[in-house]
Amino acid sequence: MIDFRKISELNKQIIYNRRNKKFRMIKNRAGLDEYVFYSILNTDIPMELGVTASTITRGILGLYNKLANDRTKNPYIVQWQNSGEHIIVLRGYDHKHLKYLENETKFAALGTHAIYHRWYHNRIMIVLSVFGRKEEIEDVFDGLSYLR
Repeated sequence: MIDFRKISELNKQIIYNRRNKKFRMIKNRAGLDEYVFYSILNTDIPMELGVTASTITRGILGLYNKLANDRTKNPYIVQWQNSGEHIIVLRGYDHKHLKYLENETKFAALGTHAIYHRWYHNRIMIVLSVFGRKEEIEDVFDGLSYLR
């Protein structure tokens, strides 16, 4: 005799990935993947609180608008809105550190956006904003502390 409760529990644990055409098992989770916006601030540059807040906001809004206009990535934004709209702000060390993080998240993130400050012939990255699945991206940002 077939136990239909066990079959329905198994169906809840398997997700089909259309892009890779593969099945993936979910570990002890019921629900959607959690998507997160990360914003990493360059703490090497002294800024006042208002300037810092506006720069972080500009970075996140720039990335949000870029992803919302993309037809393939818009469903992930909707899923982010339905799952609680989590935004995490972290401390970066300097320009080189933010460039390194941008290269590390290039393939794991769904999108990145950087805010630069220019003068003469120099450019320094002030804020790096990253959007993607929390499980895939949190390993890259593991050693960073929260901005307070």
